[in-house]
Amino acid sequence: ITVTEKAVRQFKEILEHEEKENFAIRLYLAVSDEAARFGLTLEESIDQEKDLAEEIDGLTFIYEKGLAPHVNGKVIDYHSGVRKGFSISAANPGSSCDGCSC
Repeated sequence: ITVTEKAVRQFKEILEHEEKENFAIRLYLAVSDEAARFGLTLEESIDQEKDLAEEIDGLTFIYEKGLAPHVNGKVIDYHSGVRKGFSISAANPGSSCDGCSC
């Protein structure tokens, strides 16, 4: 996983504002009839049996072990323009499961 500086700053601001500095950021796969997209949520605990964790710039990112091949190479960014929010995309455009529901 690669997390841009803008995304790191925004995550840290959110965690501080919500008083959840010790929480992890979970990447999850949301599947619908139309597509599969990655999403983000805050988690208070990590399930050591089911989850993998990565420390990036002082933040903990977690995801289910089964998602590891799909998470590999993802880039998390933050956009502050008209479409404000986080995005999750592939480092190599064209791979599956791009996008984010944040």
